[in-house]
Amino acid sequence: MNKVVKLSLILFLVSAIVAGVLGLTDYVTKDRIAELAAQKTAEAYSAVMKFESYDEVKYEGDQSAVKKVYKTNDGNWIVEAEVSGSQGMITVAVGVNSDLTCNGISIISSSETSGLGSKANDDFFKDQFPGLTADTAKVTKDGGSVEAITGATITSKAVCSAVRAAIAAVGTLG
Repeated sequence: MNKVVKLSLILFLVSAIVAGVLGLTDYVTKDRIAELAAQKTAEAYSAVMKFESYDEVKYEGDQSAVKKVYKTNDGNWIVEAEVSGSQGMITVAVGVNSDLTCNGISIISSSETSGLGSKANDDFFKDQFPGLTADTAKVTKDGGSVEAITGATITSKAVCSAVRAAIAAVGTLG
């Protein structure tokens, strides 16, 4: 019995020390992590649309994938959409022109398979989206004009879905 109590105390102590170290690490790094995430998001916004400034617009429409909407100083839009890919959620920044065509996309975050779904952020895939409308932002297999990434059709369809949701959301905002 004495041995069980001793081992339990040792296990408790080790667990408490590890939890403390993890908590301290989180506390020390959380501001830097938030700063890097904000920087990555700003870079993604700049990649999908040229602008001098933008303001957040409240969106309460029926496009559940749309998380944030911004109107740029020149009347275009930046939409942040989150869709389900094959391995988890994909956050996509979509530039939407005032004529409801896609200006460009950038993947903000993704947990897709390295070497397959992660190719959604490669230029060969992203360069297919400028000029697309909600009707054409589909993979060719579904009647659209986007060539799916080989071995990552689910990811390709998810990104197309984000683009369609972004355009539809902007369409309701005028």
